[in-house]
Formats: sequence, structure tokens, C-alpha cells
Amino acid sequence: MSNQPPTNPLCPGAMRGQQRNPNYEHTFVFENDYPALLADIPEQTPTNDDLFQSHAARGVCKVVCFHPNSKLTLPRMTLDDISHVVRVWMEIFTDLSKKYQWVQIFENRGEIMGCSSAFRI
Repeated sequence: MSNQPPTNPLCPGAMRGQQRNPNYEHTFVFENDYPALLADIPEQTPTNDDLFQSHAARGVCKVVCFHPNSKLTLPRMTLDDISHVVRVWMEIFTDLSKKYQWVQIFENRGEIMGCSSAFRI
């Protein structure tokens, strides 16, 4: 085993910018370092244009690491590991749905999804 720090920023103990992941053994959740939505944004002035209308979109983006081995996908995980993931999804959904009208849970597998911060593992 290497003493080198993991290069995959999702691994247990890896650095993500200024944050170090804990040495997690099951599912791990953190606030996305590069979120598409923010909870605190300035109010927008409404437009009167019939064609171009916009409004503020507030939210949070969380990252759920299913397992310490990020190469594992759900079909290859044990039932116990999958149950950890599903429990975390339910907790996040329950918590966020108290504040937000829409909660979307999806899986992003890096480059295949066009992820700009994709890494090779």
C-alpha cells in the first residue's frame, strides 16, 4: 500500500481544495465545492418582457460518495452498502424538502456527464 495521498478527491482522507475528507467507511456526504445553485443570492428585479422572463433559483448541491471505493457502482455493491446509500438519500430528501419545493437526486459519473472537474481513477 502506498503512503501517497489519494489523488481522487472523493476518496477517504483525500484533500478537496482546503478540505480533507474524513476516513469514511460507508456513504459520505458533503456540500458541493462547485455548486450550480446557491442558497443565498440577491433578489432579482422582475422583468415585464413577455418573451424573456427570469427569476432567481436558490438551492444547495450536495455530493454523495456511495462508498469509499469510488469505482464501485450500485450493482456491484453489497446490499448493506446499498442500504447505507438509500438511507442517506432519504435523509437528504427529507431534510431538503422542508425548505425547497424540488429535490432532485441523480448520479453523475464524471466525464460521461460532461463534468469539468472529472479525474482519472
